[in-house]
Amino acid sequence: MPAPPREAASGRKEGQKFLSQVLAKNARDLRNIHELSQDQVAERMGALGHAWSRQTTSDVERGVRKVTVDELLAFALVLEEPIGELLNPRGRLRKFRAAVDPGDEGLPYTEPRTLDDPTPVEIPGSAGIGILPSALQALVESRVVFALAWDDGAVAIRIEPMDGHLNVFRDVVAEYRDRAAKEES
Repeated sequence: MPAPPREAASGRKEGQKFLSQVLAKNARDLRNIHELSQDQVAERMGALGHAWSRQTTSDVERGVRKVTVDELLAFALVLEEPIGELLNPRGRLRKFRAAVDPGDEGLPYTEPRTLDDPTPVEIPGSAGIGILPSALQALVESRVVFALAWDDGAVAIRIEPMDGHLNVFRDVVAEYRDRAAKEES
């Protein structure tokens, strides 16, 4: 009888992982992103019909215990994440909780006038807001582009859409407009 994959791993190239190892790391990372304790995960898994304890959650996160397909679906529901995020070998970046200072708090943000006219238009009141958490997440996920507008010096930070992510771009710009309006009132 062949050895289980864990034991037969000696022929793997450096950096290669089993999908169960990817799931273990992502489970821990996503649980922490959502600020859930192992006990809370176990309780919610129990509500979905799975006999999990804090120890079960710990064992899954350490790769000691394998997850069934049914548990994988429930786990995705508990973590409010697509199954693909649990199985993504690249992992997931942490959710950003605060705006990030781009280095010059006086720079306003701009957006294209229209998709057909890329002339930048300032988002009123946006100077000093910083890169908002959702915008930073979209930037890191390559859904929007932030670029420094330059004219004999830094004049603004442009926000531009990435191909195929127009709705994300619109959401980011809307959040900047809402935040600027709140700052002004």
